[in-house]
Amino acid sequence: MATVVSVVERRAMLKALGPRPGPDAVEKARHAIKKIDEQMDEALEALSNAAAPAGVNAEEWRDAQESDIRETAEKEKFPFKSVIQLDEVHQLYEDELKMEELSLDGRSTPENATERQITEVDEGREEEVARLLQDAMANNRTELDLKSRGMVHVPEFFGRIKTLTVLDLSGNQLASLPDAVAGLENLQVLKLQSNQLKTLPDSLGLLSKLQYLDISANLLKFLPESIGRCSSLTFVDANFNQLEYIPTNFGLLLKSLETLHLHMNNLVGLPSSIGELTALKYLDVHFNKLKGLPSTVGNLRNLEYLDCSSNFNDLCFLPDSIGDLVSLTHLYLSYNQIKELPDSFGRLEKLVDLKMDGNPLLYPPMSVVEKGAKEVVEFMREEVKARIEAAEREAQAVESKDHSTWVPGWVPGGTWVGEWIGSVYTNVGTTLERRMRRWFSRPIASVIFQTETVWPVKVREIIKTLLCHYKVDQPMQDSPEEKRF
Repeated sequence: MATVVSVVERRAMLKALGPRPGPDAVEKARHAIKKIDEQMDEALEALSNAAAPAGVNAEEWRDAQESDIRETAEKEKFPFKSVIQLDEVHQLYEDELKMEELSLDGRSTPENATERQITEVDEGREEEVARLLQDAMANNRTELDLKSRGMVHVPEFFGRIKTLTVLDLSGNQLASLPDAVAGLENLQVLKLQSNQLKTLPDSLGLLSKLQYLDISANLLKFLPESIGRCSSLTFVDANFNQLEYIPTNFGLLLKSLETLHLHMNNLVGLPSSIGELTALKYLDVHFNKLKGLPSTVGNLRNLEYLDCSSNFNDLCFLPDSIGDLVSLTHLYLSYNQIKELPDSFGRLEKLVDLKMDGNPLLYPPMSVVEKGAKEVVEFMREEVKARIEAAEREAQAVESKDHSTWVPGWVPGGTWVGEWIGSVYTNVGTTLERRMRRWFSRPIASVIFQTETVWPVKVREIIKTLLCHYKVDQPMQDSPEEKRF
């Protein structure tokens, strides 16, 4: 059965969406998309009959041209798709709201009844709230239900109810909470959704036993830094606010947090400390303004669900560390500006559900994405494997090249001494080619010559020859020790 609170929540969601596009705007958007698709089809048809420029690989040229045509079409369609999607979300929430209003028992005009429940604050209500608070304090209550009481403020003395473990203040008109909340030292569940909260008190961070916090459908633009000290939190819902940023220390102490809802806010980024949420399983940041995800997101080894959809023009790429999300099963990236997935994507072996529609995706091709998550992961894995194998073949070809040209003229040929010295040159050169090229530099050679060890002059000449072969930036001058030989 629907409740007053659920109705209020649904209305708050609708309000947060902003104005709904009119029927004419939606119809124009659909018509524009259809026309763009037709123009794209015509361009692709013309391309299939076109000849490649002279001296250019025809297949590669045609693939590049096709990608450009499709990418241009997606960019042109994007604003029209956004209009249609916004209309669809409005319709969904409006339908749900109607169903909930109609199910409110005993109310022939549910809308009016709802508004009376929420806005009507009279003396009788205030007395009822005061009585409930006094009763809870006198009888050491562990749960206190004050939802939908028309409250506009919370009395300071409620912080003296030390035994409370569950407090429900949802569906009221609270604009703030008193610092006295810090007195609820045993509180585990705090429900504040569907109020008018613009700020939360810093004292919230003193609730060391708090596990469940619902602050959705409010007017919050930021969260207090102190929330990062609520080390027992396992669930946080901050959907449908106006959050512009998350505290930088947010993840440092929240080692038990498993669920984090942040959709329908104004976030442009997430702090790097998000990677410290090692117990996190569910992260929802859709309908924000995210420009990217921090590389530390790859530390979330227990993350199973990630929704970054509908960040529209802002989200253009994913970090390489996305491939470290070894537990990820659901990934939603629809309606962004992502053109390619990182190579590490092939490591997401548990991924079963992937949504990428509404992106100008070029790599992997949408034809692969449409087959499903498993196919995308396999495609990316095979692509990386092929590149690695090609690189190894190239490296082997380099390693097998003849190093005999390194042997200087002073080596006598046709003798066992000459053959031995020649083999030394070749072996040293191959070793340097494989492992020492990046670190064998003038400083190391200088150390060799500055030691008290008396190096044979021919060995020093060998080293000089090798340094010259690798084009060391500064020529090495003979040390006083060298001049003795």
